[in-house]
Amino acid sequence: DEHERNEPSGPLERPRCRYNQDLVTRKPRAKAPRPWWYNTYFIFGIILFAVGVLGIIKGANFIMDPGQIIDINKDVFDPPLPWIYLGASALFFINGYFSHKATLREHQTEISEDA
Repeated sequence: DEHERNEPSGPLERPRCRYNQDLVTRKPRAKAPRPWWYNTYFIFGIILFAVGVLGIIKGANFIMDPGQIIDINKDVFDPPLPWIYLGASALFFINGYFSHKATLREHQTEISEDA
């Protein structure tokens, strides 16, 4: 067996361990890519989508940003604000889609190199 220890030849010599060179030089196998919902672009996209929908349902005042000034003459704070959140959500989903596709493509390349 290649992993057997050799007996020491003298009183001060430690036993030597032989190893299999293939085990040392072999590259580790590529890990499976994470599911799409682990991608932070999708997570932030979902959060922005939820905030945008809340803004449409409850009104833009419900989702106003800190530090923004409310116009006293208007009943609604900023009507396009929920749509901006929904647009940002769409951008995050698109970016997440392309990011995940690139991850899958990279994983496929690693698998084909190992074969």
